[in-house]
Amino acid sequence: MSDDAPDTGPETGARKASDLEKDAVETSPAKRRPAKKAAAKKTAAKKRPASAAPEASSPHAPDARAAARAGRALRNPSTRHFPVQMFASVLGVAGLGLAWREAGQVFGFTLAVGELFLGFAAGFYIAVLALYGLKAARHPDAMAEDFTHPVRGCYFSAAGMGLLLLSAAAAPHSLWLAEALWIFGAPVNFAITLAIVSGWMTREFHMRHATPVWFLPIAGNLLAAIAGAPLGYVEIGWMAFAIGVVFWLALQVVIFYRLLFHEPIEQPLRPTIVIMLAPPALAYIAYQVLAGGPVFGALGGFGTMFYGLTLFIAALLAVQVPMLMRLPFALSNWSYTFPISALAAAGAIYAGRHESWAADGLAIVTLAGATLITIWVAATTGRALLAGALFRSPQPGGERQD
Repeated sequence: MSDDAPDTGPETGARKASDLEKDAVETSPAKRRPAKKAAAKKTAAKKRPASAAPEASSPHAPDARAAARAGRALRNPSTRHFPVQMFASVLGVAGLGLAWREAGQVFGFTLAVGELFLGFAAGFYIAVLALYGLKAARHPDAMAEDFTHPVRGCYFSAAGMGLLLLSAAAAPHSLWLAEALWIFGAPVNFAITLAIVSGWMTREFHMRHATPVWFLPIAGNLLAAIAGAPLGYVEIGWMAFAIGVVFWLALQVVIFYRLLFHEPIEQPLRPTIVIMLAPPALAYIAYQVLAGGPVFGALGGFGTMFYGLTLFIAALLAVQVPMLMRLPFALSNWSYTFPISALAAAGAIYAGRHESWAADGLAIVTLAGATLITIWVAATTGRALLAGALFRSPQPGGERQD
Protein backbone atom coordinates (compact mmCIF):
# COMPACT_ATOMS: atom_id res chain seq x y z
CA MET A 1 0.00 0.00 0.00
CA SER A 2 1.30 3.44 -0.81
CA ASP A 3 2.22 5.83 2.03
CA ASP A 4 0.30 8.61 0.30
CA ALA A 5 -3.04 6.84 0.56
CA PRO A 6 -5.54 8.41 2.94
CA ASP A 7 -5.96 6.82 6.32
CA THR A 8 -9.52 5.52 6.45
CA GLY A 9 -9.33 3.47 9.60
CA PRO A 10 -11.94 3.70 12.38
CA GLU A 11 -9.63 5.73 14.69
CA THR A 12 -9.04 8.28 11.99
CA GLY A 13 -12.70 8.67 11.36
CA ALA A 14 -13.36 9.25 15.04
CA ARG A 15 -10.67 11.93 15.22
CA LYS A 16 -12.10 13.76 12.23
CA ALA A 17 -15.54 13.75 13.76
CA SER A 18 -14.14 15.17 17.01
CA ASP A 19 -12.25 17.90 15.17
CA LEU A 20 -15.31 18.91 13.22
CA GLU A 21 -17.33 19.12 16.40
CA LYS A 22 -14.66 21.28 18.06
CA ASP A 23 -14.48 23.67 15.10
CA ALA A 24 -18.21 24.03 15.15
CA VAL A 25 -18.20 24.99 18.78
CA GLU A 26 -15.36 27.54 18.39
CA THR A 27 -16.98 29.20 15.39
CA SER A 28 -20.41 29.43 16.91
CA PRO A 29 -21.89 32.95 17.42
CA ALA A 30 -22.07 32.46 21.21
CA LYS A 31 -18.36 31.72 21.37
CA ARG A 32 -17.32 34.54 18.98
CA ARG A 33 -19.07 37.40 20.88
CA PRO A 34 -16.94 37.26 24.10
CA ALA A 35 -13.77 36.99 22.03
CA LYS A 36 -14.68 40.09 20.00
CA LYS A 37 -15.47 42.08 23.16
CA ALA A 38 -12.10 41.14 24.69
CA ALA A 39 -10.25 42.15 21.52
CA ALA A 40 -12.13 45.47 21.36
CA LYS A 41 -11.26 46.26 24.99
CA LYS A 42 -7.61 45.45 24.35
CA THR A 43 -7.50 47.72 21.27
CA ALA A 44 -9.20 50.60 23.14
CA ALA A 45 -6.73 50.27 26.00
CA LYS A 46 -3.84 50.61 23.57
CA LYS A 47 -5.35 53.70 21.92
CA ARG A 48 -6.33 55.44 25.17
CA PRO A 49 -3.89 58.33 26.04
CA ALA A 50 -2.00 58.20 29.28
CA SER A 51 -3.90 61.26 30.58
CA ALA A 52 -7.18 59.36 30.22
CA ALA A 53 -6.04 56.46 32.38
CA PRO A 54 -8.07 56.01 35.56
CA GLU A 55 -6.58 57.56 38.67
CA ALA A 56 -6.54 54.27 40.51
CA SER A 57 -4.27 52.72 37.87
CA SER A 58 -1.46 55.24 38.62
CA PRO A 59 -0.59 55.83 42.26
CA HIS A 60 1.62 58.78 41.25
CA ALA A 61 -1.17 60.68 39.43
CA PRO A 62 -1.92 63.04 42.38
CA ASP A 63 1.80 63.89 42.66
CA ALA A 64 1.97 64.65 38.94
CA ARG A 65 -1.07 66.94 39.15
CA ALA A 66 0.40 68.75 42.16
CA ALA A 67 3.70 69.25 40.34
CA ALA A 68 1.83 70.62 37.30
CA ARG A 69 -0.11 73.07 39.50
CA ALA A 70 3.13 74.18 41.17
CA GLY A 71 4.74 74.72 37.77
CA ARG A 72 1.81 76.85 36.59
CA ALA A 73 1.96 78.88 39.82
CA LEU A 74 5.65 79.58 39.30
CA ARG A 75 5.00 80.86 35.78
CA ASN A 76 2.07 83.08 36.74
CA PRO A 77 2.70 86.73 37.64
CA SER A 78 3.27 87.10 41.37
CA THR A 79 4.98 89.38 43.85
CA ARG A 80 7.29 86.40 44.47
CA HIS A 81 8.84 87.09 41.08
CA PHE A 82 9.09 90.89 41.45
CA PRO A 83 12.74 91.52 40.47
CA VAL A 84 15.09 93.40 42.75
CA GLN A 85 16.69 94.67 39.52
CA MET A 86 13.85 97.21 39.28
CA PHE A 87 15.72 99.41 41.77
CA ALA A 88 18.27 99.98 39.00
CA SER A 89 15.55 101.65 36.93
CA VAL A 90 15.11 104.25 39.68
CA LEU A 91 18.84 104.98 39.50
CA GLY A 92 18.60 105.51 35.76
CA VAL A 93 15.72 107.98 35.90
CA ALA A 94 17.05 109.90 38.92
CA GLY A 95 20.56 110.03 37.47
CA LEU A 96 19.19 111.46 34.23
CA GLY A 97 17.29 114.13 36.16
CA LEU A 98 20.44 115.20 38.02
CA ALA A 99 22.41 115.27 34.76
CA TRP A 100 19.79 117.57 33.23
CA ARG A 101 19.91 119.79 36.31
CA GLU A 102 23.70 120.10 36.06
CA ALA A 103 23.54 120.77 32.32
CA GLY A 104 20.86 123.40 32.89
CA GLN A 105 23.12 125.29 35.27
CA VAL A 106 26.10 125.10 32.92
CA PHE A 107 24.45 125.67 29.54
CA GLY A 108 21.37 127.60 30.58
CA PHE A 109 18.92 124.85 29.65
CA THR A 110 15.52 124.85 31.26
CA LEU A 111 15.53 123.21 34.67
CA ALA A 112 12.01 121.89 34.20
CA VAL A 113 13.20 118.80 32.30
CA GLY A 114 15.50 117.68 35.10
CA GLU A 115 12.89 118.33 37.79
CA LEU A 116 10.33 116.35 35.78
CA PHE A 117 12.61 113.30 35.65
CA LEU A 118 13.44 113.66 39.35
CA GLY A 119 9.78 113.89 40.33
CA PHE A 120 9.01 110.77 38.32
CA ALA A 121 11.98 108.99 39.91
CA ALA A 122 10.67 109.81 43.41
CA GLY A 123 7.23 108.36 42.67
CA PHE A 124 8.75 105.36 40.90
CA TYR A 125 11.03 104.66 43.85
CA ILE A 126 8.08 104.60 46.24
CA ALA A 127 6.21 102.17 43.96
CA VAL A 128 9.19 99.82 43.56
CA LEU A 129 9.94 99.92 47.29
CA ALA A 130 6.30 99.12 48.11
CA LEU A 131 6.14 96.20 45.68
CA TYR A 132 9.41 94.71 46.85
CA GLY A 133 8.36 95.24 50.46
CA LEU A 134 5.22 93.27 49.67
CA LYS A 135 7.38 90.51 48.22
CA ALA A 136 9.54 90.48 51.35
CA ALA A 137 6.49 90.23 53.59
CA ARG A 138 4.73 87.51 51.61
CA HIS A 139 7.73 85.55 50.36
CA PRO A 140 10.72 86.09 52.68
CA ASP A 141 12.37 83.00 51.23
CA ALA A 142 12.37 84.61 47.77
CA MET A 143 13.94 87.79 49.17
CA ALA A 144 16.62 85.72 50.95
CA GLU A 145 17.32 83.93 47.67
CA ASP A 146 17.75 87.30 45.93
CA PHE A 147 20.13 88.59 48.59
CA THR A 148 22.39 85.53 48.59
CA HIS A 149 22.53 85.37 44.78
CA PRO A 150 26.01 86.38 43.53
CA VAL A 151 24.52 88.78 40.95
CA ARG A 152 21.02 89.78 42.07
CA GLY A 153 22.23 90.44 45.62
CA CYS A 154 24.22 93.45 44.43
CA TYR A 155 21.03 95.17 43.25
CA PHE A 156 19.98 95.64 46.88
CA SER A 157 22.57 98.40 47.05
CA ALA A 158 20.53 100.22 44.39
CA ALA A 159 17.80 100.66 47.01
CA GLY A 160 20.19 102.61 49.25
CA MET A 161 21.64 104.48 46.29
CA GLY A 162 18.13 105.55 45.31
CA LEU A 163 17.70 107.28 48.67
CA LEU A 164 20.98 109.14 48.17
CA LEU A 165 19.97 110.28 44.69
CA LEU A 166 16.63 111.49 46.02
CA SER A 167 18.50 113.37 48.74
CA ALA A 168 20.51 115.20 46.08
CA ALA A 169 17.29 115.82 44.15
CA ALA A 170 15.55 117.35 47.17
CA ALA A 171 18.45 119.60 48.24
CA PRO A 172 17.47 122.73 46.22
CA HIS A 173 13.85 122.46 47.40
CA SER A 174 14.07 121.32 51.01
CA LEU A 175 17.29 121.02 52.99
CA TRP A 176 15.67 119.22 55.91
CA LEU A 177 14.16 116.59 53.58
CA ALA A 178 17.46 116.18 51.76
CA GLU A 179 19.30 115.76 55.06
CA ALA A 180 16.72 113.31 56.39
CA LEU A 181 17.03 111.18 53.26
CA TRP A 182 20.83 111.28 53.47
CA ILE A 183 20.93 110.46 57.20
CA PHE A 184 18.74 107.44 56.54
CA GLY A 185 20.16 106.45 53.16
CA ALA A 186 23.89 106.67 53.89
CA PRO A 187 23.84 104.13 56.78
CA VAL A 188 21.52 101.85 54.81
CA ASN A 189 23.88 101.97 51.85
CA PHE A 190 26.89 101.35 54.11
CA ALA A 191 25.19 98.39 55.81
CA ILE A 192 24.25 96.82 52.47
CA THR A 193 27.79 97.34 51.19
CA LEU A 194 29.21 95.75 54.33
CA ALA A 195 26.88 92.76 54.06
CA ILE A 196 27.62 92.17 50.37
CA VAL A 197 31.40 92.52 50.68
CA SER A 198 31.37 90.25 53.76
CA GLY A 199 29.44 87.72 51.69
CA TRP A 200 32.13 87.86 49.01
CA MET A 201 34.70 87.03 51.67
CA THR A 202 32.83 84.24 53.46
CA ARG A 203 30.89 82.42 50.72
CA GLU A 204 32.33 80.41 47.87
CA PHE A 205 32.17 82.21 44.54
CA HIS A 206 33.61 81.44 41.14
CA MET A 207 35.10 83.74 38.57
CA ARG A 208 31.99 83.36 36.39
CA HIS A 209 30.02 85.14 39.14
CA ALA A 210 32.20 88.25 38.84
CA THR A 211 30.27 90.74 36.71
CA PRO A 212 30.23 94.56 36.56
CA VAL A 213 27.10 94.44 38.75
CA TRP A 214 29.57 94.06 41.61
CA PHE A 215 30.47 97.73 41.16
CA LEU A 216 27.06 98.85 42.47
CA PRO A 217 27.74 98.42 46.22
CA ILE A 218 31.01 100.30 45.76
CA ALA A 219 29.49 103.10 43.69
CA GLY A 220 27.00 103.75 46.49
CA ASN A 221 29.80 105.10 48.68
CA LEU A 222 30.74 107.62 46.01
CA LEU A 223 27.09 108.71 45.86
CA ALA A 224 27.12 109.16 49.64
CA ALA A 225 30.00 111.59 49.23
CA ILE A 226 28.29 113.47 46.37
CA ALA A 227 24.99 113.90 48.22
CA GLY A 228 26.50 114.49 51.67
CA ALA A 229 29.10 117.17 50.96
CA PRO A 230 26.61 119.95 50.09
CA LEU A 231 24.77 119.16 53.33
CA GLY A 232 27.92 119.70 55.40
CA TYR A 233 29.05 116.05 55.73
CA VAL A 234 32.40 116.69 54.06
CA GLU A 235 34.58 114.61 56.41
CA ILE A 236 32.31 111.61 56.12
CA GLY A 237 32.20 112.26 52.40
CA TRP A 238 35.99 111.95 52.08
CA MET A 239 35.88 108.68 54.01
CA ALA A 240 33.17 107.30 51.76
CA PHE A 241 35.13 108.56 48.76
CA ALA A 242 38.16 106.57 49.88
CA ILE A 243 36.10 103.39 50.29
CA GLY A 244 34.57 103.80 46.86
CA VAL A 245 37.83 104.51 45.02
CA VAL A 246 39.96 101.81 46.69
CA PHE A 247 37.42 99.02 46.27
CA TRP A 248 36.51 100.16 42.77
CA LEU A 249 40.15 99.85 41.66
CA ALA A 250 40.45 96.42 43.30
CA LEU A 251 37.29 95.17 41.61
CA GLN A 252 38.33 96.68 38.28
CA VAL A 253 41.28 94.29 38.21
CA VAL A 254 39.02 91.32 39.02
CA ILE A 255 36.41 92.21 36.40
CA PHE A 256 38.97 92.79 33.64
CA TYR A 257 40.69 89.51 34.48
CA ARG A 258 37.34 87.75 34.22
CA LEU A 259 36.51 89.45 30.88
CA LEU A 260 39.91 88.70 29.36
CA PHE A 261 40.69 85.18 30.54
CA HIS A 262 37.36 83.48 31.24
CA GLU A 263 34.21 82.61 29.34
CA PRO A 264 32.11 85.54 28.07
CA ILE A 265 29.40 86.97 30.30
CA GLU A 266 26.03 85.26 29.87
CA GLN A 267 23.86 86.94 27.25
CA PRO A 268 21.19 88.39 29.61
CA LEU A 269 23.95 90.00 31.69
CA ARG A 270 26.04 91.48 28.90
CA PRO A 271 24.43 94.95 29.19
CA THR A 272 25.95 95.19 32.68
CA ILE A 273 29.38 95.88 31.19
CA VAL A 274 28.24 99.50 30.84
CA ILE A 275 28.25 99.74 34.66
CA MET A 276 32.03 100.06 34.38
CA LEU A 277 31.39 103.70 33.44
CA ALA A 278 29.77 104.55 36.76
CA PRO A 279 32.66 104.37 39.28
CA PRO A 280 35.14 106.69 37.48
CA ALA A 281 32.38 109.17 36.54
CA LEU A 282 31.08 109.26 40.11
CA ALA A 283 34.65 109.51 41.46
CA TYR A 284 35.21 112.61 39.32
CA ILE A 285 31.94 114.20 40.45
CA ALA A 286 32.59 113.34 44.09
CA TYR A 287 36.09 114.78 43.98
CA GLN A 288 34.86 118.04 42.49
CA VAL A 289 32.04 118.31 45.05
CA LEU A 290 34.27 117.47 48.02
CA ALA A 291 36.96 119.91 46.89
CA GLY A 292 34.37 122.69 47.13
CA GLY A 293 34.67 124.47 43.79
CA PRO A 294 37.21 124.75 40.99
CA VAL A 295 40.39 122.81 41.72
CA PHE A 296 43.60 123.77 39.96
CA GLY A 297 47.16 122.59 39.92
CA ALA A 298 48.13 119.07 40.91
CA LEU A 299 44.90 118.51 42.82
CA GLY A 300 42.86 119.51 39.81
CA GLY A 301 44.84 117.06 37.71
CA PHE A 302 43.96 114.29 40.15
CA GLY A 303 40.28 114.85 39.50
CA THR A 304 40.80 115.13 35.76
CA MET A 305 42.36 111.66 35.78
CA PHE A 306 39.02 110.20 36.77
CA TYR A 307 37.26 111.97 33.92
CA GLY A 308 39.89 110.86 31.44
CA LEU A 309 39.49 107.26 32.59
CA THR A 310 35.72 107.61 32.20
CA LEU A 311 36.14 108.76 28.60
CA PHE A 312 38.49 105.86 27.83
CA ILE A 313 36.00 103.30 29.20
CA ALA A 314 33.22 105.03 27.25
CA ALA A 315 35.27 104.67 24.03
CA LEU A 316 35.97 101.03 24.88
CA LEU A 317 32.27 100.37 25.36
CA ALA A 318 31.32 102.23 22.18
CA VAL A 319 33.04 99.45 20.23
CA GLN A 320 30.63 96.97 21.88
CA VAL A 321 27.49 98.82 20.78
CA PRO A 322 26.77 96.60 17.71
CA MET A 323 26.92 93.50 19.90
CA LEU A 324 24.72 95.08 22.58
CA MET A 325 22.11 96.18 20.03
CA ARG A 326 21.64 92.57 18.90
CA LEU A 327 20.72 91.36 22.37
CA PRO A 328 17.07 90.63 23.21
CA PHE A 329 15.29 92.60 25.92
CA ALA A 330 16.28 91.91 29.50
CA LEU A 331 15.85 93.83 32.74
CA SER A 332 19.63 94.21 32.75
CA ASN A 333 19.12 96.81 29.97
CA TRP A 334 18.56 99.29 32.80
CA SER A 335 22.31 98.94 33.37
CA TYR A 336 22.76 101.31 30.43
CA THR A 337 20.91 104.22 31.97
CA PHE A 338 22.57 105.26 35.23
CA PRO A 339 26.22 104.95 34.07
CA ILE A 340 25.57 107.00 30.92
CA SER A 341 23.71 109.61 32.98
CA ALA A 342 26.69 109.75 35.35
CA LEU A 343 28.93 110.29 32.33
CA ALA A 344 26.65 113.12 31.15
CA ALA A 345 26.70 114.78 34.58
CA ALA A 346 30.49 114.48 34.77
CA GLY A 347 30.75 115.97 31.28
CA ALA A 348 28.58 118.94 32.24
CA ILE A 349 30.71 119.63 35.33
CA TYR A 350 33.92 119.37 33.31
CA ALA A 351 32.53 121.67 30.62
CA GLY A 352 31.50 124.20 33.25
CA ARG A 353 35.08 124.39 34.58
CA HIS A 354 36.97 124.30 31.28
CA GLU A 355 36.34 126.67 28.38
CA SER A 356 36.39 124.27 25.47
CA TRP A 357 34.01 123.68 22.57
CA ALA A 358 35.02 120.00 22.61
CA ALA A 359 34.06 119.65 26.27
CA ASP A 360 30.75 121.43 25.64
CA GLY A 361 29.93 119.30 22.62
CA LEU A 362 30.82 116.06 24.43
CA ALA A 363 28.64 116.99 27.40
CA ILE A 364 25.64 117.80 25.20
CA VAL A 365 26.02 114.64 23.10
CA THR A 366 26.25 112.37 26.15
CA LEU A 367 23.24 114.08 27.74
CA ALA A 368 21.18 113.55 24.58
CA GLY A 369 22.34 109.94 24.41
CA ALA A 370 21.47 109.29 28.04
CA THR A 371 18.00 110.76 27.51
CA LEU A 372 17.26 108.69 24.41
CA ILE A 373 18.58 105.47 25.94
CA THR A 374 16.58 105.94 29.15
CA ILE A 375 13.36 106.59 27.22
CA TRP A 376 14.02 103.57 24.98
CA VAL A 377 14.68 101.21 27.91
CA ALA A 378 11.60 102.51 29.75
CA ALA A 379 9.45 101.96 26.64
CA THR A 380 10.71 98.41 26.08
CA THR A 381 10.18 97.62 29.76
CA GLY A 382 6.61 98.93 29.58
CA ARG A 383 5.95 96.86 26.47
CA ALA A 384 7.30 93.73 28.17
CA LEU A 385 5.16 94.47 31.22
CA LEU A 386 1.98 94.80 29.13
CA ALA A 387 2.85 91.56 27.33
CA GLY A 388 3.07 89.76 30.66
CA ALA A 389 6.77 88.96 30.26
CA LEU A 390 7.83 90.48 33.57
CA PHE A 391 7.37 89.35 37.16
CA ARG A 392 7.34 85.66 36.18
CA SER A 393 9.78 82.89 36.89
CA PRO A 394 11.68 81.66 33.84
CA GLN A 395 10.07 78.97 31.70
CA PRO A 396 11.60 75.50 32.02
CA GLY A 397 14.83 75.52 30.06
CA GLY A 398 14.80 79.32 29.77
CA GLU A 399 17.46 81.72 30.94
CA ARG A 400 16.98 83.84 33.98
CA GLN A 401 17.33 87.55 33.35
CA ASP A 402 19.57 88.44 36.24
